[in-house]
Amino acid sequence: MDVSIKNITENYRDRMERLALFDPLYILERKSGKDNRGNPVDYYGLGLLTLLFFFENMLIRNKKAGVLELAKFLSKLTQEKYDLSFEDHIKLSREIIQVFRPPSGRRNSREFYNWETGEEEVIQYSILKASHFDSKTNTQYYELDEQGLELIFATKEYFSEFQLSI
Repeated sequence: MDVSIKNITENYRDRMERLALFDPLYILERKSGKDNRGNPVDYYGLGLLTLLFFFENMLIRNKKAGVLELAKFLSKLTQEKYDLSFEDHIKLSREIIQVFRPPSGRRNSREFYNWETGEEEVIQYSILKASHFDSKTNTQYYELDEQGLELIFATKEYFSEFQLSI
């Protein structure tokens, strides 16, 4: 039986786009930091929880979710696990947000070789986007972009349900 190269490489770009959405989480996983007791901080897990935080804010239609709100959430969430000051939580929140939405405002990107087309290509994606800016307090608020929602859904039980239907 011959394996069909066309069938295997079909829609290769789409598959790479879906995989690239996880890149920011892997960037966070490589970060290292410790709390005030020397315990390592789980950037990877806190990155996913950050996405879930912004998702929940979208569901309740809260347009004012930014660094400060995320820091309050992470502070409350991690109070039993980490010894961090509130300023540490603000710094942590900024670091995580910057991985999902680079400070330059440019989209994240990934270069790859497309085995279907035989060409080098670039995928651009956006996990978080600016939603609202309060000029009085000089505060930027964020929400999940379309691809951020895709990433959240990729971690949900929908995957198991689709597996069953396949």
